[in-house]
Amino acid sequence: SLSHTRTPTPMSEVDYVAPPLVVVSGRQYRQTWTTTSTGAMTINLQSHSGSRVRGGGARGDGRGAQETFSHAGDNDDEPSCVINPKKTGRVFSRSIAVPKDFHRVVRGHHSEKKKQLEESTRTTITLPGHTDLSDVINVIGNNEEDVDSAIARIEIAVESAIAKAPPTHFLSIPLRSPTLSANLKTFQQQVRSLDPRQQNFPNELFVGFDSLHLTLGVLRLHRPNEIESAANLLRTTAASLADRMFPARNIKIRVQGLEYMNDDPSKVDVLFAKVKIDNGGKPSNALQEFADSLVDTFAGTPLFTKEFDKVKLHATLMNSKRHRVEGKRGSFDIRPIMAQLKDFDFGECEFKEVHLSHMRISSSSGYYEAEFVAKL
Repeated sequence: SLSHTRTPTPMSEVDYVAPPLVVVSGRQYRQTWTTTSTGAMTINLQSHSGSRVRGGGARGDGRGAQETFSHAGDNDDEPSCVINPKKTGRVFSRSIAVPKDFHRVVRGHHSEKKKQLEESTRTTITLPGHTDLSDVINVIGNNEEDVDSAIARIEIAVESAIAKAPPTHFLSIPLRSPTLSANLKTFQQQVRSLDPRQQNFPNELFVGFDSLHLTLGVLRLHRPNEIESAANLLRTTAASLADRMFPARNIKIRVQGLEYMNDDPSKVDVLFAKVKIDNGGKPSNALQEFADSLVDTFAGTPLFTKEFDKVKLHATLMNSKRHRVEGKRGSFDIRPIMAQLKDFDFGECEFKEVHLSHMRISSSSGYYEAEFVAKL
C-alpha cells in the first residue's frame, strides 16, 4: 500500500537513529513510528530541517502530525501538484492535482481515510465525485499551517502509491510485416497440432498476430505532463541513436529460434522468439546496443526505473498471464514445442520506429495504442 498505510511494524525494525526520508515535491520529511495504547501504529512526519509538519489534535499543542491508518480497504495509487493557494477572510484554501485513479488513496474505504485526515489536521477536504473527470482535490482550513499539513500528507500517500502501482506504458519496437504475420500464424497452427485437444496449449496462451513486439522498458506515467516528457525524450533520443548506430538505415530485424527464461521446460510462463539485426555486415549486437542506450537515457529520469543492466530482447509468442488453472496462473509444458520447432524462422521486418505504447489500450490496427511514435 502506501507509506501512510502500513501494518504495525515490530519496533525492533524501526531505525530511530536514521529514520527514512520521504521526498515530496522537492521537500524532505522524516518518518518515525510510535505505537498507541491500542497497539495501532502511528506515523509522524517531520520536515528534514527539523520543523514538524503540523496537524495534531484539537488542542493545537504543536505536536508533530500523527495519523493512524489500517491496512484493510486500501486502494493504492497516485501523484500531485499543488495549485492556487487562496486566503478568503479567515479561511485558507489550497488545491492539489492528483490523478483521478489515485483519489482512492485520499478517500479510503467509505471515506474513512479522508475523515481521519480532516480530523487530525482540522481541515475540510473535498474530492470530485466518481463521475467528475476533474483531478483537483481542495483543502480548506482556518490557517495555512493546517492546510499545508494536509497537503503534505496527501502528497506523500499519493507518491508512495504511484511508486508501487503497476506500469502504464512501455517503450516498444513493433515487429510487423506480412511475412511475420503469416509465419506466426503457421507457428501457432503447428503448436496446436501437437495438442489436438488443446489441453496443454489453449488459445489464451497465444499472442495476437498484430501485437508482436520487443519491450525495451516500462514506465509509470499517470499525469499528462509525464506522458509529454516521455514522448519528448523519445523524440530527441531515438533518431539520434539510430543515426549513430545505423547510418545506412534500411535496418532489418530477423526473428528466429525459440527460447524460455526458466530452467524447467515443463513449467514455463513465457515462450519467446530470439531476435537479431540483419543489416549487411553490421554486428549482430547492434540492436542490443541501441536498446541499452535508449533505456539508459530514460533511466536518468524519474519516469523510468531500470531493473537490469541490459535489456532482454525477446518477442513473446506464448504467455500464461491469462491462463488459469484452479484459479491461479498456470504454466505450460513446452518440451514438445522445443523438440519440433526450436529453430522456427518467423522471417524479418523493417526496424523503422520506436513507440511509447499504452500498456492496456489497443488501437484499431490491433497493436498497442501509441502516445508517440519516433520515426528512425
